[in-house]
Amino acid sequence: MKKILLCVVTVLAGAGFAQAQFPAGAASSEVDSNGTTVYRDANGILIGTADVDSNGTINYRDAHGILIGTANVDSNGTTNYRDANGILTGTANVDSNGTTNYRDAHGILSGTADVDSNGTTNYRDANGILSGTADVDSNGRTVYRNE
Repeated sequence: MKKILLCVVTVLAGAGFAQAQFPAGAASSEVDSNGTTVYRDANGILIGTADVDSNGTINYRDAHGILIGTANVDSNGTTNYRDANGILTGTANVDSNGTTNYRDAHGILSGTADVDSNGTTNYRDANGILSGTADVDSNGRTVYRNE
């Protein structure tokens, strides 16, 4: 099973994209003309994609186009992340303060994400320690930095 993790959360070994905003190793992402999010490493090499199907499910694929995980939003507004076999690997929901709380498959908090007054998304681990950031550059690409 592939190991691609959210930069914030490292408790998801083997969980596909799981709690994915972006995969580990991604330096940037951009949306192509087909609406697919394309993730690239620091050298510009394709490392994965994410596309939305007709049911609203996000399908995460590796650089070879192989499905490695999915995400969909349930009726409670919780995003459920599943591996390629459909097994729940984690969830995400937004609290009343606007913070996204990421939880593992057992419901244990594994990290958070919030947007500061400058528009930077700050990713923190379960202990509140900054683990990464994301900003949109002048070309419209989302640029990720691990702390």
